Amino acid sequence: MNHYSNNETCNLHSWSENGDWTDCCYTNDHAQAQCMWNKPAELTTYTGYGYEIVAYRSTGITAIEALELWQNSPAHNNMILSANEWENPGWKAIGSAMGDGYSIVWFGEQADSE
Repeated sequence: MNHYSNNETCNLHSWSENGDWTDCCYTNDHAQAQCMWNKPAELTTYTGYGYEIVAYRSTGITAIEALELWQNSPAHNNMILSANEWENPGWKAIGSAMGDGYSIVWFGEQADSE
């Protein structure tokens, strides 16, 4: 059971307490964004922040379906294309994973050492 109050709605950028990581509730107001940005450094040797996009389908998801979902979301598409609020991020690293209906991509501004 996580330690967040019932009035907080955690979105797909959240992390449960059911793993070898620190749990966090990422709320739609982005007040808990730091918890997600720190996940690459917590889980891997990457030391920079990771800016994450996530797609989910309970019936499973393919890479093409995830990309189509992100392309149809202006905020996610801007991140992929380095446009508007993400115009000059200087992405130097990328990480991705798929499984259990989820597709996740992390973008990083710091070069990966591996």
